[in-house]
Amino acid sequence: MKPPCPYCLTQQGFLIDAPPAEMPRHICVSCKETVPRLYIEGAKTFPPVIISAIGYPRHGKTVYCASLLREIKRLAGIWPGFYSLAIDEESLENVYRNMGRLGKNELPDATPRTFPRPMMLRLSGIPQHGNCTLVIYDTSGESFERASSMGRYARFVARAPTALFFVSIPDLCETGEPAAELSRLLNTYLIGMGDLGADTRRQNLVVVLTKADAFESQLASGSPELRQHLHADDESELLADGNLAPWSTVMTPAVRELFDDLLGCGTDATQAENSFDYLDRISARLRRFLLERIDACEFIRLSEQRFRRVDYCLVSSLGAPPVQGRIVPARPCRVFDPLLRVLANRMSLFRWLYTRCLGAGR
Repeated sequence: MKPPCPYCLTQQGFLIDAPPAEMPRHICVSCKETVPRLYIEGAKTFPPVIISAIGYPRHGKTVYCASLLREIKRLAGIWPGFYSLAIDEESLENVYRNMGRLGKNELPDATPRTFPRPMMLRLSGIPQHGNCTLVIYDTSGESFERASSMGRYARFVARAPTALFFVSIPDLCETGEPAAELSRLLNTYLIGMGDLGADTRRQNLVVVLTKADAFESQLASGSPELRQHLHADDESELLADGNLAPWSTVMTPAVRELFDDLLGCGTDATQAENSFDYLDRISARLRRFLLERIDACEFIRLSEQRFRRVDYCLVSSLGAPPVQGRIVPARPCRVFDPLLRVLANRMSLFRWLYTRCLGAGR
């Protein structure tokens, strides 16, 4: 199968343009963009994982992406055999520019309202998930305030297999009608996707509750486990030994326990913090939190009817709110959880069995 173009996400293929005395270029048949050579050559070994970030302005998309990329660069010292590689010049500049700003306790610049260029990062040796090319679209929040803007600035979302839906509970509460604003954003997105001829029932939705450090007291009153989850030990260190079995989510607990016993690869207490059973339980707690504390019943019912799968994650990209545009030394919490969800949704049953039984990819 042809890899999707990283700029328009079509799979119509690439033409090779070879001017005299120049290196050949791969040109997308559909959008006519020049696609990085490393992306084309590594498509089989490093299959693309597409992440589309959507949400209102100032709800934490850009800061999350910068924090995630900074944490990814740190993983080479934690995961044996792991490395990351930017595969085009623009991605390389973005990664180190945002890392530099966070290192100086400065917030990254807001995403401009233009058609976005994706950030492309090759990840090699992810524990239990192997290799991939991470393709991240960080689109300006203004592009999702009106459905008509999506066709102009965010056409690629129609073909993205997963959408990360960024929601800042503190910012929603400032409007006085958080449930209504949450539903309005989702409604706008659905109208825009319909205008683009897209079927959201073929898309996974990961609802990412950002700025979690700013509403810890609400989390604790709703479910003490959520507050404990937010400040759990560094998940990047636990990931290498965790039970990352996405197919366990489609089994009943009794069948899952029997299946693990038969394979001899069950999850012990030290692994539980990053098992998908655990992340599913946190997802269910967050769903209930939105129902009980935000009264987001319409948002939840609509999303579950209109998307293939809906999951919930909790993140704090900085660890504490910024003060006058500057941040305390960043201590991110749970920033890998959304990525784990995306990786799990692309894993095949065969690869999962291979990973669980033989320990491949560790």
